Amino acid sequence: MKTLDDLRRCEDVPSLRAMVQEVAGEVGAVKRLDILTSIHEGRRQAICFLRMQTPEQEAALMKTLGVGRFGAEVEAQRFQPGMQRA
Repeated sequence: MKTLDDLRRCEDVPSLRAMVQEVAGEVGAVKRLDILTSIHEGRRQAICFLRMQTPEQEAALMKTLGVGRFGAEVEAQRFQPGMQRA
């Protein structure tokens, strides 16, 4: 199974989106995926918010990746100095 470290290696938003879909797909169906990009303290970052089809799938994904929630969304941050925007 892919890990959060695998997500951190993505060079751009399209590859990050594909990797998140792949990782999340191992526990269930993705209902919604939003990726926000910004520069924070000189570093590019991407924050992924996603919803799975069921709360159980979300719990399994959070446990697998070691991530938490932001409001109702599953949230994972990824920092990469060279990441390009989509």
